[in-house]
Amino acid sequence: TTATSAYNALKTKLGATYDEISKVNEEIAVQGLAYERYMEEANSVGLSSDLASKVQDGTIDLTEYDSETQELIKDYQEWYEKALDCSDAIQQLHEDLASLYEDNFNNIKDDFDSQLELLEHMTTTYETGIDKLEAQGYLQSTEYYAALKDVEQKNIDVLNQELASLIHSFSEAMASGEIEEGSEAWYNMQIAINDVKEQIDEAELSLAEYAQTMREIEWVTHVLLQASLHRC
Repeated sequence: TTATSAYNALKTKLGATYDEISKVNEEIAVQGLAYERYMEEANSVGLSSDLASKVQDGTIDLTEYDSETQELIKDYQEWYEKALDCSDAIQQLHEDLASLYEDNFNNIKDDFDSQLELLEHMTTTYETGIDKLEAQGYLQSTEYYAALKDVEQKNIDVLNQELASLIHSFSEAMASGEIEEGSEAWYNMQIAINDVKEQIDEAELSLAEYAQTMREIEWVTHVLLQASLHRC
């Protein structure tokens, strides 16, 4: 609940998820010990390896054996089914772990997306100011473009932080062994990382364009000023 709550900051969510990952790993260890113990009990029943194999693959027919052997088969089945329950639990727990690592990745992505949306609002505000000047017939001002440059630089800084955080989270997920290379989750994370790289390239291009526009405005202003002085 803490890890998914919309009311908790990213640091709180990540901390809760790491705690849960630790608990799930502990549970996997416990289930593994239980599986081994149940299999020991099953093997201690004294059923032949041939009959044990038949129990395990589901081909055993109790009616084919005497009452003593039937009791051995039933005892073996009981312990073996308990071991299977542990095996199933372990499989589900590994699925839970993979999901937790992906949740961490997505929580990081969502947090940075929110930061970028706030910066996008500032960009839109300054661009609207430029449009108003043009609509009113005034010359463009370098002040708006200077402000746009500042916002774009902040945008780049946030994107670089996001990229580093996503790569770190991706590396943790892969190092855990819970997510396979080439899986749907693997592709989704790779695509998200590549998207951030593309956004950085686009932001750097915008930054260069703002700088170029500022130089053009300054040149036009200079030319108009010189023309005005000559007329005087």
